[in-house]
Amino acid sequence: MKPTPLQQALAGIAVLFVIAATLVGGVLLALSDNPDMAAQQATHTPFSTATQTWSPPPTKTATPGPSEPTDRPANTPVPSATNPPSTNTSQPPAASSCQIASGWVPYTVQAGETLYKIGLRYGVTVDTLQNGNCMSTTVLSVGDVIYVPPVAPVSPTNTPVLSVPQATITPGPSPTPSMSDGICTNPSSTITSPGVYEVLSGVVQIRGSATHADFSFYKLEVRQEGYSTSADFATFFMNETPVVNGVLGEIDTSKFSNGEYWLRLVVVDNTSNYPERCSILVVFQN
Repeated sequence: MKPTPLQQALAGIAVLFVIAATLVGGVLLALSDNPDMAAQQATHTPFSTATQTWSPPPTKTATPGPSEPTDRPANTPVPSATNPPSTNTSQPPAASSCQIASGWVPYTVQAGETLYKIGLRYGVTVDTLQNGNCMSTTVLSVGDVIYVPPVAPVSPTNTPVLSVPQATITPGPSPTPSMSDGICTNPSSTITSPGVYEVLSGVVQIRGSATHADFSFYKLEVRQEGYSTSADFATFFMNETPVVNGVLGEIDTSKFSNGEYWLRLVVVDNTSNYPERCSILVVFQN
């Protein structure tokens, strides 16, 4: 039976496929037998990694130019590691015009002392001490050196602080005494004797209590009736020892003209503050 044309074409294609497979197999066999040829073939292979190694290009550090934007606000200087900003010392600090009071002498602060207490001993006020020492604060520490007037200090313990001169000013109208005069509500700062509007003559003891949780000292003051300000009180006794229901001090009425006087107790703590000041009105009659 004679084959059809289609069968003849398929047979031809099969023959061609066998021939091509034979040729490819021969080439592969030849390459395996010749290493040099295989290496040569590998050299010409564009994707071979044996002779060609890819590496990324070097990173270039870009330096921002003048026109490139940055995160810094405008007109802000850029600090340099090699040129740190320098401190402007072209203008020296202004010199203080305050000077220690002329003629004053050094004084070393002792434990428990305040400017107020030191001022009492040297007959000056706290403001005077501050101004004379160019001080902006009243705080003192043990061992501090300040300057005081060149006078002999008065001992504050159980001795009169100030010599009260004979009163020469004529007192004003006498007030009418009442039950509320001299009532001191703080039991730690109170005068219990003499009583309100009691007539005193000669050396008289003043009794009461002068205590405080942060006690520094207490003082007794006197002023003649008719004066209108606290500054008119004169300190006549001061003590650094607390007193509870005992003798606070003494006053000699013979050093004063007859008349009405206020006696006042002031208890001072270590911060130069004081609680209620107890005042009573009495009569000096010599």
